[in-house]
Amino acid sequence: MYGNPEEIRRLARQFRLEAELTRAETARGARADAVQWKSLAATHYRAQLSDAAQQSGSASGELEKLSDLLIRHAAAVQEQLDQIAAAERWFRSQAERASREARDLGSAALALGGNVVDGVTDFVSESVDWAERLPGGDRGWLEAARARGWPG
Repeated sequence: MYGNPEEIRRLARQFRLEAELTRAETARGARADAVQWKSLAATHYRAQLSDAAQQSGSASGELEKLSDLLIRHAAAVQEQLDQIAAAERWFRSQAERASREARDLGSAALALGGNVVDGVTDFVSESVDWAERLPGGDRGWLEAARARGWPG
């Protein structure tokens, strides 16, 4: 549906670890560059090693950027899920309150000798039925609550 923020954070930690391991491996390669080896092959080797270190450093930086992006995405997903849950709680409480009020009104009307609230009861019952059918965590809660005046 929206992703699991904890799984996204786990993936971000994995990318961060890969960046650290890549930097550590690059540092080991740099120590090999310090070997006193003088020849054309050594010069060529050092040039290749320097290029590889630059590429490795760049890759590590990209992995860290990806990790940061994933952390921010996980926070955004969590915020969206929290907002949907808040809208769902609000909407359910409004539907339950309206249902209670309709029942109370119906009881009062019957006590007075007539049933003048059938239309209100039917209207409220439809909202309650809708609320019972919508699964928890669905974005529909957010839209329904906003359409009915939810301030969140």
